[in-house]
Amino acid sequence: MTALLLATLALARPVPTEAELAALSRREIVLRTPPPRTPGAHRVEAFLDVRAAPARAFAALMDAEARVRGSSVLKGYEVYRRDPVRPCMRWYGSRLGFSLNVHTCYVVDESRWQLDFALDPTRPSDITTNVGGYTMEPVVGGTRVTFEAETAFGGSLPGFLQQWLTTQGARDYLTGLRARAEAP
Repeated sequence: MTALLLATLALARPVPTEAELAALSRREIVLRTPPPRTPGAHRVEAFLDVRAAPARAFAALMDAEARVRGSSVLKGYEVYRRDPVRPCMRWYGSRLGFSLNVHTCYVVDESRWQLDFALDPTRPSDITTNVGGYTMEPVVGGTRVTFEAETAFGGSLPGFLQQWLTTQGARDYLTGLRARAEAP
């Protein structure tokens, strides 16, 4: 698990193009679906500008209760390793008759406003790959959130549904993150 998390940290973060920067200035969420690095996986890269300081946006990111409340898939979570820098959590839920049980470990770097994640290989999960991260950086007027993830569902769902869950899940979560970070 540690090697996988370190590999995630070593990846270069995506950078928005000029056209994507224009979309961000209009407060759009920018989503890309580049080719996956893992065969059978689905990859998403996303950018979001938030009208809040990075520390506030990062706090909204770390609010697991709010993440569940704002999700159409997640029904709950449990923290099974309480560590401020390397916590591990079980997320569970369901969508369209399919259940979801995922054990994820994180590397939290609050000083750099960065959160990386990967599946916990020591625990069972309903997906076979889930690796990625969030980075926040100050921009004029607030914070730019960069998100990237690669997820493989292990063949339990049709490919079109896997892609929809990957992209719509990212869009829904980032929409909620913005609302939480910008709330008074």
